[in-house]
Amino acid sequence: MKLISQRDPQLFAAIPEGRQIIDFRNLLTHEYLNVSVQVVWGAIQTDLPVLINHCTQLFSQLDGGDSRSIG
Repeated sequence: MKLISQRDPQLFAAIPEGRQIIDFRNLLTHEYLNVSVQVVWGAIQTDLPVLINHCTQLFSQLDGGDSRSIG
């Protein structure tokens, strides 16, 4: 996400809560001893599916509407 924010600010702006995602990654990386397992699991269960769906839509738009060539 940080790389996207630097290389393509417009694309980064299209990702909901991109800044919070970067901050959460930094928290997990640098403050992992202070992170609640329940918070991480909650993000996986609730936020990750929404993010995947949104990114899939963005990939589809970037790819001209054909998401089959992703991955």
